[in-house]
Amino acid sequence: MSNDHELLAYVSLLETNKPYLMNVMRVPAMQTLLLYSQNIDTNADCTRLVCDSWLEVMFEEGDTAQNAVSAAIQLRKFWDKLLQTRLEAKLKTVDNELIARPRSIHLEKLLARKLAEFLNSDIRYAVRRVMAAEQQYIYIGPDREADSTGCTMFRADEQVQQHPVKGGYRITDYLTYNCLISNETASIVREFSGNMQRHWTCPYCNQDILVTVGERIEHEVKCQFEKAEKESASTSSSEAKSSSALTDLYHCDVCDKDYYLTKPEVLKHKRSHVSSTS
Repeated sequence: MSNDHELLAYVSLLETNKPYLMNVMRVPAMQTLLLYSQNIDTNADCTRLVCDSWLEVMFEEGDTAQNAVSAAIQLRKFWDKLLQTRLEAKLKTVDNELIARPRSIHLEKLLARKLAEFLNSDIRYAVRRVMAAEQQYIYIGPDREADSTGCTMFRADEQVQQHPVKGGYRITDYLTYNCLISNETASIVREFSGNMQRHWTCPYCNQDILVTVGERIEHEVKCQFEKAEKESASTSSSEAKSSSALTDLYHCDVCDKDYYLTKPEVLKHKRSHVSSTS
């Protein structure tokens, strides 16, 4: 167990007579796998993760593992929301783009802060490669019924969906919960740990509640998302009205409205009226 495992990441692939990896850099292993893996499979208490069916991450404590999984889910959700906001702003009019910009800036700052905290987290874990001969034995499979009461990282009104090949339950499009087979000792613990409730205090709302592993992760993700929504709503209204040092008050005679725009934005706004009248 260590907190300094690393992987090699590259920016581009150059193919000549041999393939060459360009701009290679070292990145923290666990954090990178949780953020970029297309498939993440867990056991009942999330102390064992298999990323993309070939790298296994093992944690010492269940609380630490659940905190890491919860943080990764939240970061990926923020990432998707920021990308969606950017794309929607590009497809809308100039005025709507100006309104959406403060919200996008706030999401960028929030994502940067949360991402820095996650990448600098001090978590002890182990990483190993899952051999090809092991891959057909690490999943419980769809034939075995797994109790879904401990898996509540989804909304209560959504139907539980079991993975058709691995077993366990699909929480997101990349995360499958409680589909891994453990060793003999862990298999006994798995039958109870996912459904065992215990007292836990949420660090975001300070609520002391009795939860299972899945309920804890669901609650923590929900609290983080609601807190970010409130911060975004409070800052977007104030930032939309304020102007930076590069913006000036501009009155559009066509719209009969006042805007705080930079000089390039003024030209862009004028061109929008020219293109609409032509």
